[in-house]
Amino acid sequence: SAVVTANQDLVYNGRSQELITATVTGGTISYSSSRNGTYTDEITGTNAGSYKVYYKVTGDQSHADSSIGGPVVVEIAKADPDIGTVSADDVYGTTDVSEVVLTRTNTSVPGTLSLVETELRYGVDTYNYVFTPEDTVNYEVVTGTVVINVEKVAGEEPIFKYQSLLLSGQIGVVFYLELPGDISNYSDSEITFEVCGQEKTLDFSSARTAEYKGKTYYGFVCYVNTLQMAETIDATFTYGNNKSISTSYSVKDYVDYFKRNEALYSDYEVKLVKALCDMGHYVQPMLAAEHGFEVGDGGKYKAIPLYDDNSPLTDDMTAYAGTQSVPYKIESAITKEGCKVYYSLFLDSETSIGVYLKDQDASSVTATADGQEVTPVLYRGCYQVKIENIPAQSLGGDGNSHTIVFFEDGQEVARVEVYALSYVNTVLGNTTGSYDSVQKDAVASLFFYYLRATDYVNKTVTPIG
Repeated sequence: SAVVTANQDLVYNGRSQELITATVTGGTISYSSSRNGTYTDEITGTNAGSYKVYYKVTGDQSHADSSIGGPVVVEIAKADPDIGTVSADDVYGTTDVSEVVLTRTNTSVPGTLSLVETELRYGVDTYNYVFTPEDTVNYEVVTGTVVINVEKVAGEEPIFKYQSLLLSGQIGVVFYLELPGDISNYSDSEITFEVCGQEKTLDFSSARTAEYKGKTYYGFVCYVNTLQMAETIDATFTYGNNKSISTSYSVKDYVDYFKRNEALYSDYEVKLVKALCDMGHYVQPMLAAEHGFEVGDGGKYKAIPLYDDNSPLTDDMTAYAGTQSVPYKIESAITKEGCKVYYSLFLDSETSIGVYLKDQDASSVTATADGQEVTPVLYRGCYQVKIENIPAQSLGGDGNSHTIVFFEDGQEVARVEVYALSYVNTVLGNTTGSYDSVQKDAVASLFFYYLRATDYVNKTVTPIG
């Protein structure tokens, strides 16, 4: 008798390998690759593939011969060609993939490296490659990613070199230019941004600088709001004798780039960009409902997708945001009978908070905001004070509350201490059902944007839960 088993975990190595392990009692075993073929004392395989093994036992003096057994199926797997690290030289002045030279640190297995993409993108970006071995019988085709720097060449005229996302707590795209020649020649130049039909022009004094590979680049920021993150920004740089160059980009374009290149960034940077994108996704429908417009195909604004469709907000995350927002509850003190104060959060232009005093008998109303005198604006029968352009990392946290004090005829009538995140507490802490799921998702996403913006400043990652 015989117990015959296929050898496991066989991988091509260029040498013959035994296919079978057998335990035999009362005779000797022999093998063949076909039922009616020649039987030998051992059977081996070299190439990757599937092998069928037949066997029979020739009995000793005390045992009869066995019938033919099998087939036992044995697999030899293809080998990993182990091409090492793949890299590429910089490419200049073209997006033609034929200009890319890919190299690998291990060339022991002959084969061909090629890019999957059919066109390059200017800037540092991640691309997909495929390695096809000459011997596809025994070696796997392998895929991976490689970072390639594709640079525009300025020559004698300016060019838009690259774009980046502003991560300072506001939402914006920075357009960087390479400006050849004497920089003083550009003192009268300007850049115009157009978003959703609205234009804004900046002069050259607005430029920021960045150093890269020994060169200085000049950047101009186009700020957008949470509704415009998927909208195209048309940028036109005008210089010299009415010469101009143009390019187009969007926050969504940057997010798409960032997702392709996550491996180049730290965990806290990845989480911030994700939180920003998701905040736009969840706030957009809330603002659409408030203002009565549509988003998506045929709507006023393009829809902002989630950063990762498989990672939406969960009930546990919303509950966590609600718990963490408790310290930001609005505190108010009213010293005049009949006065009321209200609070609102603005997300459709920039992140701002508004505090309102309502008093039917008001006269000579003045106010202070964080100790500074401000002029209240009469708005729908209320006196409004706004705190504008609050960076994401300052929406909450120690030292980021705002104190608004209203006076009538020089006497204090109401005092309010509020954070931008107070609205998160108002919505998620409400138990009367006044707020729907769209509003709750929006404010929860705002909280996580704040959390990740703070992490970005501190270069850390706060665990959730």
